[in-house]
Amino acid sequence: MAFSSTALQDARTAIQTNKKFELRPIMSMVTNAALAYRDQAVLNLADIKKSTTQTTTVLYSAKTDYTVTSDAKSCTPSGTQGATSSYDLTWVRRKVHPYVEHKVHAGNELKMQAAFTESLYNAEHSLWFGTGGVDAYIIAWLEANKSSVNAGTLGTFDTYADDTMTIANANRNIFYDIVQTEMQENNYNLKFQDIYNTAWNQTKNYYVNQGAGNNINTAYQFNGFEFHPSNNINASTTTYYTNGVHYIIPTGGISLVDWCENDATGITGRIVGEKEWGSMDSLFFPNIRLDYYKYETCVDSTDRGGSAQDVRMTYEITANIAMAKQPTPTGTPIFKYGIV
Repeated sequence: MAFSSTALQDARTAIQTNKKFELRPIMSMVTNAALAYRDQAVLNLADIKKSTTQTTTVLYSAKTDYTVTSDAKSCTPSGTQGATSSYDLTWVRRKVHPYVEHKVHAGNELKMQAAFTESLYNAEHSLWFGTGGVDAYIIAWLEANKSSVNAGTLGTFDTYADDTMTIANANRNIFYDIVQTEMQENNYNLKFQDIYNTAWNQTKNYYVNQGAGNNINTAYQFNGFEFHPSNNINASTTTYYTNGVHYIIPTGGISLVDWCENDATGITGRIVGEKEWGSMDSLFFPNIRLDYYKYETCVDSTDRGGSAQDVRMTYEITANIAMAKQPTPTGTPIFKYGIV
């Protein structure tokens, strides 16, 4: 059985069971947040994905300051044209290497397909959510690219010299009211994405259910926020913000850009001897295309129930990604908040 693009598609179809238990994915909505508004955030996204090389330039609509005058009207006034500008992308690569061996599953093609299916699922799960995976990269990128300024006046900014707006634990019940007000002080309006540690859900859910029938209504403040909890953000390991870590981002402020080298260069479907190049839709994020490279080798699999001359098919599955953020006159559109 040759595990080509057809086998990959069969595996995608088969991975529908056991996701509730052993194969359940890590609960993290970080990558979802980075994908939600990328068409809005990256004007030339389609061109980037089609380019035969990794495009390093992203276009965006630049701010234009127009001169306000009070002189007489004119038939030939001078003017200023709006413009686009650009910034550079930094590409990173994340890879995993699942394999399957023929004689370990000899005589049972269905069993072999099932083994490959499970390997593919687990490999891609690690690619996105595992240690060193895409999700962890995005979180580290958010931390490295958070704004060094925050004009908000209700919390205390940079208390610990870490570019974070600290909110007192006593004010956690009005956290989103504070954030919305401070974002307005930074000249941003709704909507906002909130990427945070999952444990904060308990606090959020409690206050979102304190509605109009309660003596103190706290539910009013949650409109206009999109919530993206993540088990890969752990507030309990932070020095100060043990009650909640948040990255607040105006929608469209960040985006994940992907590029599929094998599709872009036209090598998908190429077979040279025991080697094959192809591409596949991500199991977890179907709007992301992944490169794969397959090669076959002879291995001794007797300790796994195979033989001394087994055929191992190894896949290299690669995500080529870059994170983009909207340029701003000061700081960045990524505001870090911590509940102390």
